[in-house]
Amino acid sequence: MAIVIWHIEVSWTDTPLMPAHVLLSGIWPVPLFFLLAGFFINNEKMLDTKNFMLRRVKRLYLPTVCLYLGAVLLHNVFIETGFYDVNMDYGKYITPYSLTDTLKQLFLSIFLAGQELIVAPLWFACVLFVSLCLMAIVTKIIVRFTYDEQRIRNIQLMLFFLPAFLYGIAKYIGQFHIPRYDQLLSAVWLIYVGMIIRGKSINLKFNSGTLAIISLFIVYGFTVIQTDNNNIASYTLCTLAACYFICYISKIIEQKLGFLRKILSKIGRESFYIMGLHLLGFKCCTIILNALGCNLNLAKLIAPAGDSLPLFLCYLLFGTFIPVLMIDTFRWVRLRS
Repeated sequence: MAIVIWHIEVSWTDTPLMPAHVLLSGIWPVPLFFLLAGFFINNEKMLDTKNFMLRRVKRLYLPTVCLYLGAVLLHNVFIETGFYDVNMDYGKYITPYSLTDTLKQLFLSIFLAGQELIVAPLWFACVLFVSLCLMAIVTKIIVRFTYDEQRIRNIQLMLFFLPAFLYGIAKYIGQFHIPRYDQLLSAVWLIYVGMIIRGKSINLKFNSGTLAIISLFIVYGFTVIQTDNNNIASYTLCTLAACYFICYISKIIEQKLGFLRKILSKIGRESFYIMGLHLLGFKCCTIILNALGCNLNLAKLIAPAGDSLPLFLCYLLFGTFIPVLMIDTFRWVRLRS
């Protein structure tokens, strides 16, 4: 939901001491997504490399490619319906696809290199899939040289931390970056951090109110100070703090607010589709609002809420639940067919 909020264009939330929009959805949500992924993997799962990677293909690769392929095939339709504006700068200008362009983009999508704007947030799934496969392969290679669990963990720590650290230095010194997979090494490191804090040796419980308050102040501090959050220490600390606070609040909701627990649980289970399709949800919201008499720019990629709190809430609801409705409808139709 923080990612959805980040893609809602607002003009009323930020003050120097309370940068609310950035605080809610700025530097931590995507890193947190990678860290949380580490909660659900361990060395035992990764050492069953074939099955581990096949599960990632089924759960990440295939849904990602299908969404990309569908978006590419609808590219010209999006232009004709006003979802895209050929005169608007989206970081690049949109042009209609020829048959050759369409075939090229379909080919790129199969190799997780698609560029279709309406599903642009799916870059996270591409990076997550490659990161998990890379970690499984590296772990399998490590075990060929040693079976000692502590040595395996030590070597993993070195191999998953050092590349991210050195890459961060290279980016800072020489503006060096890896196109498309700029966040790959950082993602590998954050996934590993998630493995560590939920592993047998630490198994963080997220049950201390004091640590939750400290964590909130850490996130607030990074947000207000606006430091260089691209260095590995900053984004690791900020992401860990955000993780602790959110998991602490989540446990309270789970224990005391049953009705809200069910809603958030559903959002959590469908988070892949919410991340991938919330921009399309924004478009649906704009169409309905314009039909009711609003005059909003349908071609804007992010939600144009401006200074209106009701518009912000509408876009938040549509960006969150339209993807859920779409995937539930798809599953229903598939079961009936």
